Amino acid sequence: MTMLKSLLCYMLLGTALAIDYCPLYGPQYPPPINLHQNSIFNAATNNITSTLNADLPSDGTINTTSFAIQIFSTEDSAENPLFKYYYTSPATQNATVGVTHIDGDTVFRIGSLSKVWTLYTWLLRADGYKYFNRPITDFIPELRRVAHQQKRNQTKSEDTVDFAQWGEITVGDLAGQMAGIARDYGLNDLAVTTPLYALEALGFSALTCAEIPACGSGGTCNRSELFRGLPSSHPTFPTSHSPAYSNAAFQILSYALEKITNSKFDSLLTDSIINPLNLSRTSISAPPAQYGVIPGTEASSYWNFPFGEEAPTGGYYASINDLSTVSRSILANTLLSPAVTRRWLKPITHTSSLDFAVGQPWEIFSYQEGRTIDLFAKMGNIVAYGATMGLSPDHNAGFSVLVAGPNPALASSTLTMISDLIAKLLITALEAAAKDEAKKFTGTYVDTTPNTNSSITLVIDSGPGISVTSWINNGVNMLETVKTFYQIPTLADVSVRLYYTTLDHRVESGSTFIGFRAVMGSLAESNTPPAYQGPIGSSCHSWQLIDSVIYGNIGLDKFLVEVNEAGQVVSIQPRALRTTLTKQ
Repeated sequence: MTMLKSLLCYMLLGTALAIDYCPLYGPQYPPPINLHQNSIFNAATNNITSTLNADLPSDGTINTTSFAIQIFSTEDSAENPLFKYYYTSPATQNATVGVTHIDGDTVFRIGSLSKVWTLYTWLLRADGYKYFNRPITDFIPELRRVAHQQKRNQTKSEDTVDFAQWGEITVGDLAGQMAGIARDYGLNDLAVTTPLYALEALGFSALTCAEIPACGSGGTCNRSELFRGLPSSHPTFPTSHSPAYSNAAFQILSYALEKITNSKFDSLLTDSIINPLNLSRTSISAPPAQYGVIPGTEASSYWNFPFGEEAPTGGYYASINDLSTVSRSILANTLLSPAVTRRWLKPITHTSSLDFAVGQPWEIFSYQEGRTIDLFAKMGNIVAYGATMGLSPDHNAGFSVLVAGPNPALASSTLTMISDLIAKLLITALEAAAKDEAKKFTGTYVDTTPNTNSSITLVIDSGPGISVTSWINNGVNMLETVKTFYQIPTLADVSVRLYYTTLDHRVESGSTFIGFRAVMGSLAESNTPPAYQGPIGSSCHSWQLIDSVIYGNIGLDKFLVEVNEAGQVVSIQPRALRTTLTKQ
């Protein structure tokens, strides 16, 4: 007991010196479910509309680009998303090919956002993460031969500067941009896109024929071309060292999935995602021009540029309706199991920005709204087109943006500006809406059994989570008990706050039991700041205290709230105390 108290005291002291509260990672409250009627959320979408309406007439970086926006949640539908905004630029209105009006079914190219759909297909058809720790050479015979040759060649096995060590690279490394391999082979190589005499005039040295990629000038590389040239590409980093974007990685992954399933990738995507989700405006190759927005000509916009076997990395086409449908299905676990989805929506590595991490293949942006909220996004650009999908698993909501414009640089900057505008306003609004809806949990709960004198009072204040302001069990003040176990200086310093765990259980009666965990600690501030305040002492350690005080194999911090079929909060159970308190 003494050792436990000392540990708790040390860890709580470290967090209290820097911050008042130390919330758990993840949602504080259940996801909001009535966003259509939530005034906070509606104010945010009205802000988006008014901002765009004000900027479009005058901002040359936006009004030349057509775009489509949707905000969605698992509670809405493709026919009636939470929010939609479509803008048709003057160039599109006067287009001689493609649509002249943007709506939810207008087809855009989605560029590298295709990688999400490729990974989605992999998880659906290859048993989730079953193969992610396996070497990619197990599934690609061409790379297996390269790895064997490297083992027999001392130069290639020891020279890690010029030769990627293919035998070390796993499926997961490729999916998470941690393989350290080249970004592309052939595609966008100056040696195949620009006359050599022009490059030499710019200072580039002459190349031998063997140094010039054999593909990439009029399209992408097929399998035989890729594996003839990619092994000679220089690595960017050692495996699992630092993220480095690679398109080639996802072409390789598509071949590996074909090996595992004995099916062609086009069919796998169609059978796994397009058909089950009824995606009527999604395709791997260019659909008829009449369905798409085409800035300029089909050639200049790259509308019909063939990605061929590299389509899994950036070649797909989709409408905003279909993009939101796919995103909604991920959040709702429509096709994947909840366990696989949770594993998928997690960071793999940091970047040099503290608020930007990398997943498989997510670009994860962290926002501070009293706690850390991660937005799992993926952006894509291909010449005239840009796309963003952003998912907030904490709120079961997200957004989609598609853009198309004749100036690729302006189209790209428009995508970034719109995505930033929506993300910031949306995350703030979703967090506030969830907190607003969580007011239904507040109030006093009592044990109606005679002579028990047990009760608890919950409130929502300016801090995170749900605050416990009074807690009595069998006549004993449990906040005093918390003070004792956690070695908190005074009762006034005791803080007990409940956070949603996402552990829910629906029973036959129609009631749902919602799981919460409490962070119990001290709000006391030290009068004497430590001489060496740093990240260890100032970081949140609350996750290390979960289940630290247990009684009869149940943590004192575990609570269960019952909500009936009508959505009314009925009771709360402090599980360790084996009691049920009814809401008054």
